[in-house]
Amino acid sequence: MWGLILFLLGVLLCVLAYFAFRPLGWYTKWQQESGGLKIITEDILKEVYSSPQQEVSFECLQERMALSEKMLRKALLKMQHQGWLRQEQQQIKLTATGKQSALEIIRAHRLYEHFLAEKTGYAPIQWHKQAEKMEHHLNEKQLSEIIRQVGNPRYDPHGDPIPTEVGKLYTPSGEKLSRLEKGICGRIIHIEDEPTAIYRQILDKDIHVGSIIRVLDANTHSITFYSEGEQFVLKAEVAQNITVHIFDKESKLEHTQGVRLSGLKLGEKGRILSISAECRGANRRRLLDLGFVKGSQVVVQMSSPLENPKAYLIRNTLIALRDDQAKHILIEKIDT
Repeated sequence: MWGLILFLLGVLLCVLAYFAFRPLGWYTKWQQESGGLKIITEDILKEVYSSPQQEVSFECLQERMALSEKMLRKALLKMQHQGWLRQEQQQIKLTATGKQSALEIIRAHRLYEHFLAEKTGYAPIQWHKQAEKMEHHLNEKQLSEIIRQVGNPRYDPHGDPIPTEVGKLYTPSGEKLSRLEKGICGRIIHIEDEPTAIYRQILDKDIHVGSIIRVLDANTHSITFYSEGEQFVLKAEVAQNITVHIFDKESKLEHTQGVRLSGLKLGEKGRILSISAECRGANRRRLLDLGFVKGSQVVVQMSSPLENPKAYLIRNTLIALRDDQAKHILIEKIDT
């Protein structure tokens, strides 16, 4: 008798386990809902933190997050229980605990972007999207491993400050490129990666953080500037997404002499000034190992019919580089 009862109980447990743990089972659904709510609440933390005065209305937050009213209220209720936010005069505001939690998510996001830039083959346009996924899953042990591999960077690849473990931010001063006047010189210190369409336009023109610029012309519709031996024209709404640290008048000439090695013609010479900050990881190490270091002289010794690639003579060695490699090497021309 007892054997039959135990057998039936075993069958019942197996049936319950099947319905609970199958792909659309009870436990799986609960896990997905719990994980999804965690991601939503963390995204809300970032959204409120980045809002003006770090506060936002329910309606505005619902529109930005593209959530149903029911789901948003559920997430906000959980966040209130966590002590992350409060509501005052129909405005949602973060508490001190909420701000710290938001900074932890931002820290994970920006550290992971830096890791992608330095240690993987992901293109710049992909960094933000990948980091948006991973920021919710990285634990302190994994973040420590990333720091071990890439150092303890203050800024992500776009120039955004990375919060320290205690939530401190080192924010450099700068002006939007769209606001600069003719003759101003400076260094690009930040490029906004959203919206993606505008960020792609900037990337397509090979404009990047660390580039030295000199404004040639500016009006309400567009801005023209010189950088690394080339002239660029951007619409005002695109230039608005680029931040520049302005040089003082005494130092500006010193900072505007570099041009890209890819711009040299057959027989022309140059002296290497630096390798662009945009050249990272294994690609940067390869160029340094090949002898493209500061102070070295280089000459275009040979060129293909289409002038790409070219063969450069450096330190008595002939090295072929494509333009998309040579453009990362900044030089000053030497008169021949």
